[in-house]
Amino acid sequence: MAFRNPPAGTKDKGDITILGNHKITLEVKNHRTLDLATWTDEAMTEKVNAQADFAAVAHKRLRRGNPGDWYVTLPVSEYLAMIKLL
Repeated sequence: MAFRNPPAGTKDKGDITILGNHKITLEVKNHRTLDLATWTDEAMTEKVNAQADFAAVAHKRLRRGNPGDWYVTLPVSEYLAMIKLL
């Protein structure tokens, strides 16, 4: 199950929460210029606020409206923690 989170200022919990065996928070970005470090830091803060297990940034590709064509960025530490569960 996935749902959109309402904006919460400094206590923001990310844009989308995905619930399953683990709670994941996604920060969604649609910018012409990438700022992956800032966005990833934001997602990690929102992970704490949301008390989520994992966090990542989903960022839109130019001229690609289908979210299946977008990219997901996360720190290697998050990635390794996720694949340990497979």
